[in-house]
Amino acid sequence: NAVQVGDSRFLPAATVSASIAVKVPQSITFALPTTVGLAEANLALNGVADSGLPVGYTSSTTAVCTVAGSTASLLTAGTCTINAVQVGDSRFLPAATVSASIAVKVPQSITFALPTTVGLAVASLALNGVADSGLPVGYTSRTTAVCTVAGSALTLVAAGVCTVDADQAGDATRWPATTAAASTSIIPPVSVPSEPAPVNLRSDGIGVAPQQVTVALSANMTVALLAGHEEVRTVVIGGEGQYVLATDTGVITFTPELGYTGVGEGVAYQVADSHNQRGAARYIPTVTAPPAPRPHTLTSAGHLRAQVMVDLGESQQVTLLDIANQPVLTLDIPDEGRYTLAPATGLLSFVPVRGFIGAATGVRFRVSDAYAQVGEAMFIPTVTAPPPTPPTGSTPPTPPLPKIERSRYAPVPANPKSVVGRERKTKAFNSSFTGIDAHPIPALGTRLLVRGTATSLSGGYAFDSANLKASGRAKVRSVVRNLAGAKAVTCEGYADYGDYGTSRAHEIDLSVRRAKAVCTALKAFGANVTTTSRGYGPQRPAVVGGTQKGRTENRRVVILITR
Repeated sequence: NAVQVGDSRFLPAATVSASIAVKVPQSITFALPTTVGLAEANLALNGVADSGLPVGYTSSTTAVCTVAGSTASLLTAGTCTINAVQVGDSRFLPAATVSASIAVKVPQSITFALPTTVGLAVASLALNGVADSGLPVGYTSRTTAVCTVAGSALTLVAAGVCTVDADQAGDATRWPATTAAASTSIIPPVSVPSEPAPVNLRSDGIGVAPQQVTVALSANMTVALLAGHEEVRTVVIGGEGQYVLATDTGVITFTPELGYTGVGEGVAYQVADSHNQRGAARYIPTVTAPPAPRPHTLTSAGHLRAQVMVDLGESQQVTLLDIANQPVLTLDIPDEGRYTLAPATGLLSFVPVRGFIGAATGVRFRVSDAYAQVGEAMFIPTVTAPPPTPPTGSTPPTPPLPKIERSRYAPVPANPKSVVGRERKTKAFNSSFTGIDAHPIPALGTRLLVRGTATSLSGGYAFDSANLKASGRAKVRSVVRNLAGAKAVTCEGYADYGDYGTSRAHEIDLSVRRAKAVCTALKAFGANVTTTSRGYGPQRPAVVGGTQKGRTENRRVVILITR
């Protein structure tokens, strides 16, 4: 209270009263974590006033965070600043504002890869890791003996596995990225050999005989024939022949066309190595014609129609020539007789006119081959007077043929190809298909063959051939006299079970042609019999084991007298 009692001049003043609030100061304790993830969204604020009065909050960075009550809401990455305030009361003065800041951060990731393999010769690589934050990526090598890192450059040191770590430490708004590791295999330099350099190959052959050459191939090399730019195994050149490559052996086989001679166009071939390097060359064959046909003068003697067989090689043809040297099929010689040619078989026939006896003038024939080569010879028949007819009942008895002993011969095997070792006879040796003894022609002597008997011609053919050799023709000619009393015969043809690889059809066909060749020759040499031809192929081999060329007894024809 303020008073003034006055004096002689002044009255006492009215009492004035005044009051003052006596307050004490207060302070706030408030802090935030250094960093927080944006994903946490809300943050509880925990400021404390030492007066015990409640603390209020405001945000100085409302773009980053806002405040509601004692909760801060995080909006985006950045620095969030929160102010803590206490305004005081009747006892406490307002507290000094306390501000605290927190870094709000988001995660980041790194994309980083290396090639699977890289050659040591490359020396260095640029590292290209990328952080989705856009912040720069750093690198370290885990395998410094194999590779080192300087900045974003990788230096290759040695062969092996190189592993590199890619890192990003983050910043005010980004957490550190998880380390991304990548590895690559560093391959030592490979020495590449020189390109393949194949050479031109040549071969020589005669006629249609296959020719072969072998391409020299090193390890891991391949070879192919070329048709233009295409790699093939077979090339056919019209008018020349066929080229076939065996890729596993590098052998090229050339089979000439029948009739072709000269230096071939050849075929290109290409050699490639494991580095896909290629080199090309050419195979050029030369084909010469086989020997020209050299037919021999043919003769015959007999009182009936005469027939001879012109010996024709493969692809050869025979032509009968008239007096003007022109080809004909039939030629009549006055006062002698008629000559007739069967071109398909090469059979020349002569039928004398009635009453002609003696050596005929003969006829010229020409043999040509596919190479336009020719040879000429003569067929000169001699007609003898017919023998006198013996009186009835005067035919001398025919001595019986001895029985062939086969007890020590092996049974005929079901699969003769399974028999190996030395050559040995079977129970089919010198036997017809039905088991009748078939004595060899030279063993007959002067015996006459009658119904139910047989004789055998073996070894009269070349390997895989139906053409009678000269020795075979001589045996067929000699057996005609032993058939003087026969009316009909069956020629049974056989082939060796190895005459033509594994083709049974070919062996059957070959045996039929052998049988027909003998039956035709019998007629040509004057046998007055009816003939039938049959082929049994490799059935009932006479010998087994040994070698194909040695089994001549299997290449045989049995002549069986049926009437």
